[in-house]
Amino acid sequence: MRRLQVMLLVGMLGACGSSENGSRKGDSTPDADSAQTGDTGDTGDTGTDTGAATTDTGGDTGDTGDTGDTGDSGGTNTGSPNPPGDCGACELGSIKGVVCSPNAQVFVNDATVVVSGVDCNGDSFELTTQSDFEGFYEFTDVPCGTQQVNVDKGSYHHDYKIVVPAGGVADVTAVGKKQCFKATSVKLAVIGGDWDEIEKILDGLGFSYDFYDLYNGGGNWDEGNDYYGSPAHDLLTDKAKLMQYTVLFINCGGAHLDLVEELDVVPNLKAFVEAGKSLYASDWAFVYTEWPWPDPIDFYGTDKTNSMGFGGPIVLNGFQQVGGTIKDPAMAEYLGKSVFTVHYDLGPLVAVEATVGDTVEHVIGLVQQFGTVQPLVMSFRPTPTAGKVLYTNFHNDAQANKTIEKLLNYMVFTL
Repeated sequence: MRRLQVMLLVGMLGACGSSENGSRKGDSTPDADSAQTGDTGDTGDTGTDTGAATTDTGGDTGDTGDTGDTGDSGGTNTGSPNPPGDCGACELGSIKGVVCSPNAQVFVNDATVVVSGVDCNGDSFELTTQSDFEGFYEFTDVPCGTQQVNVDKGSYHHDYKIVVPAGGVADVTAVGKKQCFKATSVKLAVIGGDWDEIEKILDGLGFSYDFYDLYNGGGNWDEGNDYYGSPAHDLLTDKAKLMQYTVLFINCGGAHLDLVEELDVVPNLKAFVEAGKSLYASDWAFVYTEWPWPDPIDFYGTDKTNSMGFGGPIVLNGFQQVGGTIKDPAMAEYLGKSVFTVHYDLGPLVAVEATVGDTVEHVIGLVQQFGTVQPLVMSFRPTPTAGKVLYTNFHNDAQANKTIEKLLNYMVFTL
């Protein structure tokens, strides 16, 4: 099978960084930021994330959420997480809860929470609120008795029943009572690469996923392994198999530049996203955001490589730092800061010149190499009813300090 040699206009060929391949499930420790204290884990179960700093001075203090809740994996609860009590006629109570990742260690902001049921008059009712930046939500004046709660964020859904006590509070924020998203609440697929491991982010959240190696027999691009007939190749060329999933994550890898040219890949990805499903890609996996939808993102240089392997976007030099500014207000509130440093420890990285139309720029940064402000994290929906396509031109786990890790946690729940 021919090996595409991409003629990049600036940068180093195939040098996104050192490679680590093979089984990655369960290895959720990101590369450390040398100047940070790190994530000290969760100390109690207050439901409050106090680790977000207001400025990024080269090191993040990390998150100090809650350790205890390792046994609470979330999920549909056929009973109530709190014991029933007396419920007099037409009396009211309250509900307090927190939206969280499957391992109960990461809180989820801006989730839609709906409580519904029947009041004492036999009339149906429905109350709606949003979780705050710490994942907390509260309902007051809820008819007492057994009620239904539904939680939605992006593609993720969880529901449970709860008994609301008359004149009291049904509190599901404590250890053992949290109602978190299930590990299997969404069917996720991850395609491997050469220099990236988004699966470590998913491991850190406690999600289950199916992993598809980019090469036959594992390995990586530098070792000359062939992508043709690999698990990733089979997934992307099999529409029925691909459509089983709700969110697809694709790591940076050299073979993507060849694989995208396979006959069925582009139409299958378009059908996948247009069916309301979502896609995440990083760095050299840009071809999966560009070939199906050439307009939303304008890359420096030639957006597409041609069939002979010539052209392609200009790339950024590796081993540099870029000051990032968060344009997404909800993301800034969640991170507790609006500016931070993006560490491009590996390179080269695909350069984005601009976004077009309704494409959302979540993070931008001044790139000294070009002397211009460029989008670093961006997303778009090809149509109003389509799923989301999310692209980061930096790697995910390979150079993630605690701020980047938290940013990626946030982005996972927007898909």
